[in-house]
Amino acid sequence: MNSPSSRSLCCYSLLVWLGFVLGAAEAAVATGTVAGRVSHADTGSFLAGAIISAGRAEWQTTADRSGEFSLTLPAGRHVVAVTFTGLNAAQETIDVPPGAVVTRDFTLTAEIYRLDKFVVAGMREGQAAAIQSQREAMNAKTSAALDAHGNPGAAVGELLQRLPGIAVDIGSGGEPGAVYIRGMAQNFSSMLLDGAPLAVTDGQTVAGSYIYLGQVSSSTLESLEVIKAPLPEMDGNAISGYINLRTKRAFDRAPGRRITAAVGTKWARLNQDASVPGRDRPKLDLLSLDYSEVFSVLGGKNNLGIAASVNFNASGNYVHEAGPSLQLAANNALFVAPPAAGANPEPLIRGWSSGNWSANAANNYAKNFSFNADYRLSANTTFSWKTTAANTRTDRGAYPSYFRWRLDVPQAAASFAPGSTYDVVTTNPVGTASLESTLYIRESETYTFAAGLEQRLLSRSAKLTIDGSYNRNRTTYPAINEVKAQVTGVGFRLDRRGQEPWLPQISQIAGRDWSDPASYAIVPSQTTGSRVIAFNTPAVRSSLQADLQKDWAGRFPASFKIGGKRATNSVKSDRSYRYYTYVGPTAGGIASAVGYHIKMGEGHYGPFPFLQVPTTGLPNDLWNNPANFTQTPVQVWQTVLDSKGSRTEIKEEITAGYLQGQVRLSRLRVLGGVRIEETVPSGGSFIRRAITTGPAANTSSAALTAEQNAARAEANWPEYARQSARYTNVFPGLHFVYDLGPGWQARASYNVSITRPGGGQLLPNFNINDVARTISKGNVDLKPYTSDNFELALQRYFEPVGMISVGAFQKQITNYFRTLSSVVPAGRDNGFDGQYEGFTLNMARNVGDARIRGIELSYAQQYTFLPGLLRGLGGYANFTYLETVGNFGGLTTVKQLQNFTPRTYNAGLTYRWRGFELRLLGNFRSQTYVQTLTAGSATTSGTGTGGIIGPQVFDVFQDGRMLLDLKAQYAITRTYSIYLDVYNLTREWSFERIFAAYGREHQLQAQGNGTVFHAGLRMRF
Repeated sequence: MNSPSSRSLCCYSLLVWLGFVLGAAEAAVATGTVAGRVSHADTGSFLAGAIISAGRAEWQTTADRSGEFSLTLPAGRHVVAVTFTGLNAAQETIDVPPGAVVTRDFTLTAEIYRLDKFVVAGMREGQAAAIQSQREAMNAKTSAALDAHGNPGAAVGELLQRLPGIAVDIGSGGEPGAVYIRGMAQNFSSMLLDGAPLAVTDGQTVAGSYIYLGQVSSSTLESLEVIKAPLPEMDGNAISGYINLRTKRAFDRAPGRRITAAVGTKWARLNQDASVPGRDRPKLDLLSLDYSEVFSVLGGKNNLGIAASVNFNASGNYVHEAGPSLQLAANNALFVAPPAAGANPEPLIRGWSSGNWSANAANNYAKNFSFNADYRLSANTTFSWKTTAANTRTDRGAYPSYFRWRLDVPQAAASFAPGSTYDVVTTNPVGTASLESTLYIRESETYTFAAGLEQRLLSRSAKLTIDGSYNRNRTTYPAINEVKAQVTGVGFRLDRRGQEPWLPQISQIAGRDWSDPASYAIVPSQTTGSRVIAFNTPAVRSSLQADLQKDWAGRFPASFKIGGKRATNSVKSDRSYRYYTYVGPTAGGIASAVGYHIKMGEGHYGPFPFLQVPTTGLPNDLWNNPANFTQTPVQVWQTVLDSKGSRTEIKEEITAGYLQGQVRLSRLRVLGGVRIEETVPSGGSFIRRAITTGPAANTSSAALTAEQNAARAEANWPEYARQSARYTNVFPGLHFVYDLGPGWQARASYNVSITRPGGGQLLPNFNINDVARTISKGNVDLKPYTSDNFELALQRYFEPVGMISVGAFQKQITNYFRTLSSVVPAGRDNGFDGQYEGFTLNMARNVGDARIRGIELSYAQQYTFLPGLLRGLGGYANFTYLETVGNFGGLTTVKQLQNFTPRTYNAGLTYRWRGFELRLLGNFRSQTYVQTLTAGSATTSGTGTGGIIGPQVFDVFQDGRMLLDLKAQYAITRTYSIYLDVYNLTREWSFERIFAAYGREHQLQAQGNGTVFHAGLRMRF
């Protein structure tokens, strides 16, 4: 348990009971209630978070998501005022009889809406709602409406990257992929759908359970929030924070039918040569239909809300790759000869590579569906049902693929001609040029079912909620099928002078012509030849939660909340490998099997004769004649060994309970509580028992038949084992919000959170490398990262639609784990039944701690105070600066955490006038530390294998990048509007990985998606 938990629990309990006593003391005063709903007069939306007050700090409440409010007041006459960011306040004098409920609805508007030819909800409304939500929250969070920064086809990550403290990786098609909250890696965060965790999987292993933004379409969502300081009522498993996606509900707007539809196209403009197959072109890529309506059924009035959406979204897989990493790692990409006395080392690059990913006449089609129903049985009882489904598939008969050209020479002095320098490398004819053609298909399906009950009790002063959810995500790779060809004995010159860093000039100077198919031979077998792979990794999450909240009105309004939750999370992995040897014709090189002559590297290199994409049935596909390939007995052994060994599963069972209390002491709001979670993690896998000698040997043998090798491979996995652990964590939390004066607010909070170990640590199996004599083993007893989190913020809210926030935070992480190495001892009790004596055992252990601290600045405002046409201007900006220090069991501390992004900032200028909206948006992400590699030794001569003067440290980074986007929308009528979004105006590389060595920065890998265009028509009925 966390060391401060006992002190914190006592303190929080006193605060909670103080709130109860103070609230109850006022209960004897004769009171009445004002209840109603707040809505936007021009858009019809209900205003969640609207403030309803009656002149004193304790006589105040906020509207819920449906715009409803209930304010208890002393009996008598009161002036009730309603305020919301960006709208004019409304007030009304109301007589409140004792014991009675007076109903009043309020509608708010602003002068700017009277100037528009018609009103369509857009960025101003989204920004106002976000500011209002953040202002009234008890914890640190950032909110955003989905339509505030995007169009119907925009990915969720496209909005996320605009928010403070968020960094994203840009993936295929220019769409955001991985998400990093406050600089920390993905496994430190969690994604929720309406508060329930989503099942996530990378489709490959049980260990890769990271946030996948593609499993929920933005068309099904109303808004999102990034929660950086969770309340005790929330799960404790996310040190960096939570991304909560909120689905659309019919009760979010005034009664009536609403139908919106969209059609659109999108295309990417890369600098790829015209020879690259499957170039992206405009076509019908988006069809979207949303429907919501409120009905009166079974004698009720406006008591059934239905919201449904159907979305069809096509995306191509367009990526341009560059750099040596497709063939070489950072610590073997260079050769360094011993320098002359007094001279600096001259690192020589050993090779280069270039890749093109293309749809190749295919698209990934994402089909999304959502259905939300809310039924009010009475004024006090509401049932809800939510369903979402997402299915991503590839065109039937299509063949998304990638092509890679690789070039390298051995890491030896004999590879380089005299006079070679860092800028101009000239090699001898000892190099290899290889060409890879791969069929690459990724598909997924996600289903979510959730049901809930909300029951008001005790004259609506108490609320019971029961929520259950089930979410399944199955990500598969039906095909990762590859064939390769190569030519050896080539020499080349690589010249960086005057060239773009990722596109050096490369020319062949010796050897057989690498543009001629006759020069190549098909690589006959794995590990470098042909293989057929399929991955299947389903994940399931389910939960059942009950919460009971009691509110007290009075001089010091208070509430108390108690709840419990039972949740499970499971992931399974089943991977199929098939390795083959090519035995087909070899005369004439590869001419009969060539599918494409492609110029790589934006047309700078080639053309090269790439083999036809395998297993597609296209002309010249080597797999059109299955007799071209065979499995050797050894490959049969490897196929069975790898496939069976990949069958793994993990499961987490979590039982939780919490107490939470809140009290308002005039201008001060305090929320405190504690949560307890018991976690039972378990994992299952086959246990390998490798026997290298004797009659029971189960290693591969070319002298045995395929059947005998298959039996030997099976014998490596004699039993399926499961192992489990159990641990308990306590999560105290305390949050303060103080209203300093009109528009000014101060915040402070403390809470504890954890991040559980990855699934790979739960598996009883261990991976053995007989050549390197190493063993990699999980550690089921590994404790989760545990973090004490502190938040401070000063915020200023002002009109029109403005906010400035300055915040600071610190995360003190203990139980930090890292992989450590030890030598396997002799004896039957060495953990491996006496086997593997002297092998190096690599296993994660809790050995250190880390501290992360930072500042966050945020600003947003609509400039409606400006004259004339300028009043349509608006702007926003945010900046996050982070620093870290860690001690991981060594003698020194380090100031770099893996995958830690220290700085991000965003800025945007918006304009709105008479139906026209324009956004110019900038997003910056600083350099990110990835890893440190070492190579070489002090005795390396530089004339033989290795070629590294060492020991040399290679720090690998993901370089910083700045993306600039432009978005335009024009409302032709109230019903029809058109939009055009342009992403990455300057065609920046979306991903650049570099490494530092020998006093220089060296290119390692870059990926680019070019400039991406989205255009379409949106309709509202």
